[in-house]
Amino acid sequence: MSSSPSSKPLTEKAVAAEIAAYRRLRIWNGSLAVLHAAQAIVILALSNSFTLPLTLSLLKGPPGTKPSTNNIYNLRIGPMVALFLLLAALDHALVRRRASTAGTSATWRSSAARRAGSSTRSAPH
Repeated sequence: MSSSPSSKPLTEKAVAAEIAAYRRLRIWNGSLAVLHAAQAIVILALSNSFTLPLTLSLLKGPPGTKPSTNNIYNLRIGPMVALFLLLAALDHALVRRRASTAGTSATWRSSAARRAGSSTRSAPH
């Protein structure tokens, strides 16, 4: 019976490498969360009153007649871009927190130890 790559026993070196990878992931995600939040603040500070209209077009009359267009709302672009960047910052912060709990918790380490122990068991004959 051949073993798949995921069933190889985890060594201390492999577990340490995974923990280091999670640590690097936390650093990157934390840095990007701060960067996106700073960009959002700068965009808000530099934004002006530039707007784009949100319109609604309705057909009135037979085919070929010009549709009537109604302006529903004037959307300010600067705050919308800042909102997008704040959502990106929130996402990176949440991923950083998740990587933090996954990479350094005792639960993850015991899970890795169980995987290492279960893959060394022999198959029943």
